[in-house]
Amino acid sequence: MPKRICPKCNNPLGSFDHYFCSFCANTLDGAQVLPVNVTRVVQYTAPTNARTVLLKKAVEQVHEKITPLLTKRNIFLSVSAVVLVVLAGAGAFYLSRLEKKNVSVPKEPATQVAAPVQLDQRAKKGMFGVDTIMENVPKDAVVLIEGFDYEWLSKLYLEDGAYKEEYLSIFNELFGDHFVLFATQKEEEWHWTAVFIPKDLGLLTGRLESLNVPQAKFKLVGDRFIVSTDEDIFQRVEESRNKTELNLALTPQFVTAKTKLAREGNLMVIFFSDDAKTALKEKSEELSSVKLSELVEQVLNSGYNELVISDK
Repeated sequence: MPKRICPKCNNPLGSFDHYFCSFCANTLDGAQVLPVNVTRVVQYTAPTNARTVLLKKAVEQVHEKITPLLTKRNIFLSVSAVVLVVLAGAGAFYLSRLEKKNVSVPKEPATQVAAPVQLDQRAKKGMFGVDTIMENVPKDAVVLIEGFDYEWLSKLYLEDGAYKEEYLSIFNELFGDHFVLFATQKEEEWHWTAVFIPKDLGLLTGRLESLNVPQAKFKLVGDRFIVSTDEDIFQRVEESRNKTELNLALTPQFVTAKTKLAREGNLMVIFFSDDAKTALKEKSEELSSVKLSELVEQVLNSGYNELVISDK
C-alpha cells in the first residue's frame, strides 16, 4: 500500500489514522481513508447461573443496538461498540471459567444450635455467661457445667437418697437456681467444685454453722457460696474473683469454645481436654444415680467437647 500523506498538514499518516489525521484532525476521504476491520462475533461458554443468564441477555441487547452503527463510517462509535462487546464477552468467559473450577467458598465454623442430648424432663433455661458467677472459676478447670435449675439436677443424683426432700428444701430456701460446677485435677485426682448464688446473704450466714455437705468443704467467698472436695480451692476462687489470678472466663480456650454454642439452654457442658471426660464419668458412677448416669452417658457419647443441652 502506498504511503499516505495528510493533504492538509502533509504529515505521514500511520496505521492508526483511519478517518482522521492524528496531527491536525483533518477528515480524510478517498484513498487516504484506511477502513476499520471490525470482528463482531464473540464466542463464550456461559455457565448456567442467574448472573450469567442476565449478562448474556445484556450482551444480546447491546449487540442488537450496535449492529446498525457498525455500518457507518464513524470510527468513534464503531470502536466503542467493539469495546462493549469485548468487555461483556470477557466477563462472561471469566464467569464460565470460575464455574468450571468449582471454586468453594470457605464456610463459617458450624455453630451448635440444637444439642445432640435432650432432657426427658423439663428444666429451667437461661442465657449463659450473663452473670459474674463465671468469674469464680479458676483458669485450669478441665470441665465446666453451667445451668439454671439445680433443683432439677439434684433430683437426678438424689433419686434414691434418704435425705432428698430435706436437702432440697434447705437448698431452695438458701440458694437461687443458677449454678456452676467445675472440675480440677490435683495430684492425679479429680476434684469437683460448685458455685451457688445465695438468695439472702444474711439468712445464709446465720445458717452456715448448721449446714452439712457430706464429703465436701464449703465457704462463703464474697457473695458466692462455694462447695468443694478440695479445701485449697477457696483461695484460688477468691484470687479468680479478684482477678489476681486469671479466671476461666478470660481464657482463649473458654472464649473459643463458647462461640460454638447456643447462647440459651438448660445446661452448658465444656470439656477442655479429652481426659476431662473421665472426671465426669467417675463422678456419675460415684453418685450411683441411674438417671444421672444415663444423662452423662449421652453427653460422653455425643462426640462434642462443648455442647448445650436442651429439653424436648
